[in-house]
Amino acid sequence: MTQPRVSVEIDGVKAVVRQIRKIEDGAADMKSVHKKAASAVEVAVKAPVVSGRLAGDIRSTGTAGAGVIRAGRKSVPYAGPIHWGWAKRGIKANPFLVTAAELKTPKVVDIYEDGMTALIKKHNLNP
Repeated sequence: MTQPRVSVEIDGVKAVVRQIRKIEDGAADMKSVHKKAASAVEVAVKAPVVSGRLAGDIRSTGTAGAGVIRAGRKSVPYAGPIHWGWAKRGIKANPFLVTAAELKTPKVVDIYEDGMTALIKKHNLNP
């Protein structure tokens, strides 16, 4: 199942990102901005708590291309069905990750604006 992404478009960002990727430490800079944005969403995630294993398995990371928040792994295989639902098993969707991302969108936009502005100044780029 392909999971939808929450995304926001900011004018001029694509051109700046292309420029940053050409710089030697640009990927690390982008990773840092993405991690900060993902972390802002992670703290807002309210996973349903029965045993606490799912709530304790929420984690965020940043890559050169995106901020990512994950829930579930081999030891917590029910994260997907709880989040997206499973009609055949009578499990209603509880989209706790999407809800947190929507709630924190203004904060994430601020993080990206500040982060990109700092990178433009740091690398002397033309947006």
